[in-house]
Amino acid sequence: MVARRETPNKTVTPMGAKRDIRGVVMHHTGTTHVVQCAYSGSWHYIIDRDGTTYQDIDERDIAWHTASTDRWRPSWVSHVAPWFTGSDINTCTIGIELVSHPDLPDFASYSGPQLRSLYALLDTFKETYGDLHYVGHGQVQSNRRLKEPELFEWEGFEETPDGRRYVFNPYTSGVSHDEESAMTEVQQQILDACDRHEIKSADDIDQLLGRYDLLAQQVESLVDLLAQAQAERDAALSKGPPD
Repeated sequence: MVARRETPNKTVTPMGAKRDIRGVVMHHTGTTHVVQCAYSGSWHYIIDRDGTTYQDIDERDIAWHTASTDRWRPSWVSHVAPWFTGSDINTCTIGIELVSHPDLPDFASYSGPQLRSLYALLDTFKETYGDLHYVGHGQVQSNRRLKEPELFEWEGFEETPDGRRYVFNPYTSGVSHDEESAMTEVQQQILDACDRHEIKSADDIDQLLGRYDLLAQQVESLVDLLAQAQAERDAALSKGPPD
């Protein structure tokens, strides 16, 4: 299911005009939660860790997701929207953001629900546009991480002779994908607090999570000791007073 949101941060296609969709640019958010489009960057879709897909911009309109192709300009990129003055690749692509934080060791990978939603979305693209080109933001723009989206598995995006990448969907082909380890609600709250207070250091975040894990273990041990003490007390009381 796709949830629709609205944003003014886009370029609307004029009535009667149409842009030629040739590819998809994949991104990661660098956050632990879904964010809103902004003047500094917008996208067509963003997919949360739980698999919820949000459509912020209609596919017929232009999102401002890739500023340039100064690292690599694919041969298929072309300015297909004369009413738009921004980068060529934005005129002919759909932008997708995946919620992931590349600086957190156990958070940069993508969850099973998230990937299932992604592949379901890409299946609709194939039905609508046929085979498309798929690239990562870092492949084409020099001031981005070279491998953005970080840790994304391109396996299954196979090259055709003309350079197109088509999608082999493991979720509709009987191939399973491992679920990511479940994150507790408190751990998620810690990560969200780090985002709010702009704590970016992986070491600092790991230390906070480590302290929580240690305290959680200590509390669990105390609960076990308390249960044991209560059991011993109950057993002693059941025997009655000594003769």
